[in-house]
Amino acid sequence: MAGGILWFTHLSIKSINIYKYLIEKLRVQPVDIIIFAAIMATLGFQVLLQAFEQLIKDDPLEHMNSNQLLCCM
Repeated sequence: MAGGILWFTHLSIKSINIYKYLIEKLRVQPVDIIIFAAIMATLGFQVLLQAFEQLIKDDPLEHMNSNQLLCCM
């Protein structure tokens, strides 16, 4: 998702004539950075919530076998 946002930002800036609309290019970049940072912070917070839920649960987790571990590497 983050890559898609950066790609869209790159395309939108690329299509602007920088000699005619230089100020608009400078206005778009901070907004995209703020949106990107907000999305990444939300995703990080969601990962932390899921990690705490797994720690609090009483159910034991399934262990990965050696094939699954090799696949992850």
